[in-house]
Amino acid sequence: MTFPGFEGELGLVERRDGQVAPALAGRVAVVTGASRGVGKGVALGLGEAGATVYVTGRSLEGSEDRRGSLSRTVEEIDSLGGHGVAVQCDHAIDGQVEAVLDRVRAEHGRLDVLVNNVMSTPQRAELPAGARSQWDLHPFWEVPIAFWDTFHIVGLRSHYVASAFAAPLLIESGGGLIVCISAPGSSRYVGNIAYGVGKAGVEKLVADMAEELRPHNVTSVSLWPGFIRTRRVSRPQQHPFTTVPRPRSRCPRERSQLARQDGHDFESDRARTRIRLHRHRLDRARYALSDRPSTVSTDS
Repeated sequence: MTFPGFEGELGLVERRDGQVAPALAGRVAVVTGASRGVGKGVALGLGEAGATVYVTGRSLEGSEDRRGSLSRTVEEIDSLGGHGVAVQCDHAIDGQVEAVLDRVRAEHGRLDVLVNNVMSTPQRAELPAGARSQWDLHPFWEVPIAFWDTFHIVGLRSHYVASAFAAPLLIESGGGLIVCISAPGSSRYVGNIAYGVGKAGVEKLVADMAEELRPHNVTSVSLWPGFIRTRRVSRPQQHPFTTVPRPRSRCPRERSQLARQDGHDFESDRARTRIRLHRHRLDRARYALSDRPSTVSTDS
């Protein structure tokens, strides 16, 4: 899959008809879990490139969650030149997820990009005594069994559900891109078995979806943003397994800048960013990340 007229970093591009326009003008994207953090950063990057971006999550207004809200994300997308649409959705409820994709179909009749970012983690009040964050959830036999579902229902399972509802519309649109946010925890121990198994499952999901989507010109991608400087991870003591120095971290929107790149396994030494691609037509569907600095903060 390619975006017609797109060359280089997502920004203003000259199309084949000689007109200058945002690279993703006329394109439609859905980003799950976009009220803050990585999801918000990706949504802003897509909006800056001119896309219409549907953002989902449970917190519609700032009063519902002081850490961020969909309404705030939409305001920032619009200020960057895109068009944001906030859709309140609990990704643990399949019917609500299906309704999001039904709305996209009804309002635009197409979908070009789905970004599966949403993930649930235990709230601080739910953590066992002595645990400061999810990275303290070990050894596994001392961790509440219910936390397995916490990490996997809104996470691996919700990625599958959203992809299943989105696939028909992506195919009808002539092709598209599914991005699942993953992490190095998919392949190495990070102090939380339930989390790591969930991320490993994301990698398998991406690879197997690619096999079945290949004939339909839909690309399936797992994206490893690396260490992201969000408000939640601004306190290093909560992340004892993080080895990336904070000055080497990047804010979410920096990591969302998509660029064209030869090769299907790209790793930026400077940003420690990795994309693993499983895709159709290797010579036509090449995606990577650019570390072009952002001037917009995604902390709320």
